[in-house]
Amino acid sequence: MPPLPNEELFLDGVGALPVHAPASVSELAELVREATTVGAAVYPVSGRTMLDYGLPPTRPGRAVDLRGLNRVLEYPAADMTITVQAGLTFADLQRILGQSRQWLPIDVPHPDRATVGGALACNLPGFRRAGYGSWRDYVLGMTVINDQGEAVRSGGRVVKNVAGYDLHKLHIGALGTLGVIVEVTFKVRPLPESRAIVCCRCAEESLATLLERLHASRSRPVGVAVLNAAAARDFDLLRPWADTDSYLVLVGYEEKSNTVSWQTHQWRQELAGLADAEFLGQFADPQLPLWQQLADFVLSASAQVTFRAQVMPSQTVAVLRAARHLGAMRVVAYAASGTIYGQWPQLGDRETLLRYLEALRATAAGLYRMQAESAPAAGRVVVLRCPTEWKSPELVWGEPTADAFLQRRIKETFDPKNLFNPGRFPAGW
Repeated sequence: MPPLPNEELFLDGVGALPVHAPASVSELAELVREATTVGAAVYPVSGRTMLDYGLPPTRPGRAVDLRGLNRVLEYPAADMTITVQAGLTFADLQRILGQSRQWLPIDVPHPDRATVGGALACNLPGFRRAGYGSWRDYVLGMTVINDQGEAVRSGGRVVKNVAGYDLHKLHIGALGTLGVIVEVTFKVRPLPESRAIVCCRCAEESLATLLERLHASRSRPVGVAVLNAAAARDFDLLRPWADTDSYLVLVGYEEKSNTVSWQTHQWRQELAGLADAEFLGQFADPQLPLWQQLADFVLSASAQVTFRAQVMPSQTVAVLRAARHLGAMRVVAYAASGTIYGQWPQLGDRETLLRYLEALRATAAGLYRMQAESAPAAGRVVVLRCPTEWKSPELVWGEPTADAFLQRRIKETFDPKNLFNPGRFPAGW
C-alpha cells in the first residue's frame, strides 16, 4: 500500500519515515510482507505518545499508523469481555465500556491519543496498579501480525480460556518489537460507583511508618501516590500544599458510595495517631481530574528527562531519599507497587544524567540484593525520555539483567529478521 501523501514522521533520530495507514488487517499484513521482501523496518506509531521510549531505531523503514483499525469486534457485556482492534484509543474504549457501567482499571497517559495497542506495548504501571493489577491480568487473547504478514492468534474471547499458551502476554511491554498487535480481547470490571482521594502531608522521617500503616490498613486503598514538593506544584489542586520539607501522600479509593465513605473515614482515623503526618483534604468527585493527571505526569511536556524505577514497595522511601540529592527532580512514587517516576525539567549535559542514574541504579540494585541474593541487581531504572543524542544502551536501560538472554532468544524466534522496531530494546535489537 502507498504511504499517506505529504506525511512523514521523524522518529527519534532515524530520519523522515513515510507513514502508512492501513484500513484493514489484510492491508497491514500486505504491508508487512512487502517490508520483509525489501528489508525495510516496520515502526508502529499510532497515538504517538511514547515515541521517545527506548533506544533510537537502527535503520530506515515505514511508520505504520493503526488508528484506522479502531472497531469494536465483539462486546457481550453480560460476559464482561470485549474484543477491539488495537487502533482504538483508550478513551474511546472506556467510553464504550462506560455505557454498560463497565471499565478497564488501568491508568493510561493521554488516553484520548493513546491507542490500545500502544498502551499494551509500553505497559507503564500507574496509580491503580497495586489495587487492580496490570495489563497482563486483563488480556484474554490477542491477534498479532508476525514477520511473515500472518495473523497469529493466541488466547481466546472467554474468561475461562484454555486455548493453549498465553503467548500474547509476551507482547505486553515488548515495545512492538515482536509483531504488530491488531486485535485484543479483555475481561473488564464493573465501574465503581464512587471515588475519593485523601491527601495528607508527611515528613520524610515518618514516611516509611505511614506507608507501613497504609499497607496494613483496613481501608484497603486501590492506590497510593507519594509526591515531592516539585511534583506537587505541577498539580493545581495540590500546589497550595507543596512544602519542600515534606511529601504529599494521596490515597485513592473506588467502590460503592457507602464503602468509600467508610474507607476514607477509617484511614483518617488511622492517620490521626501518626506523628509528623497531617490530614489536608479529601477529593470525592467521581470525575475528579486528579486521577488522570497522575497518569499524565509521566508524559509531562516540560520534562527534558523522565525515568522509571522499580523496587520493592517497602524500599520506596529509600529511593525517594536518594533522589533528594540528585538535582531539581520531580518525583511521583506509587508506593504500593514500588513504581517511581522521576523527571528533570532541565539537565545541563549527558554526564550529569549518567551520574544521577548511576546513583539511582546503585541504590535500587543494593536494595534488591538485600531482599534476595538471586534477584537481578541491575536494569531497575529505565529512562523513558531524554535527548536522542544522549541515548546509549547503558544510559537508557542500564546494565543487562539476568534474563537478557531469554529476551534475545524470544526476539530471535518471533522476529528473526529484526523487522519490528529494530534497535529499541536493550543491546540495540
